[in-house]
Amino acid sequence: MQGTKTLYLPDSARPAEDHSEVDAEQRQMAEEMEDISGRLAHFTRELQNIFNEPYVKVILAKPKTTVIGLKGGYYHIVRIRPGTAAWVQPYEGPDGEWRDLDSGIVDVALQADMWNDRTQRQLRQAQERAEAARQRQKQREAQDRAAEYDARVRSMLSTQILVPRSIK
Repeated sequence: MQGTKTLYLPDSARPAEDHSEVDAEQRQMAEEMEDISGRLAHFTRELQNIFNEPYVKVILAKPKTTVIGLKGGYYHIVRIRPGTAAWVQPYEGPDGEWRDLDSGIVDVALQADMWNDRTQRQLRQAQERAEAARQRQKQREAQDRAAEYDARVRSMLSTQILVPRSIK
């Protein structure tokens, strides 16, 4: 390109603080990535030992991921077993908010352990209990409606006049 001039300055001619700030930021980012990688590896080993399953991993999704089932910037428990569909569980707070990686991921994995017969049985029992509670609630509501209907019919057929006790 004609007309474009590039000026190269030796490192000694550049301001010292620019290098130190950039270097410090790069060191900090490298330390954070090393910490995250270490925690991911630690919890992956923990889950693999608990489930005796080499296909379980803990991952951190990229912030702008396009992979279906992953939430950008969130930690996930992933199980990719050959010959089966991948299973993904985001690690998030009770209201879907972001949650930092800690030992609570083990509890989430145990609760969502859908390939475990015990977990499936507990889920089925919880669903049966919820259905029984819904049926009991419907029955109570029907009884309440019947009692209210009876009270209204009795009040219509009653010949009593209620007088407040304050009147003598």
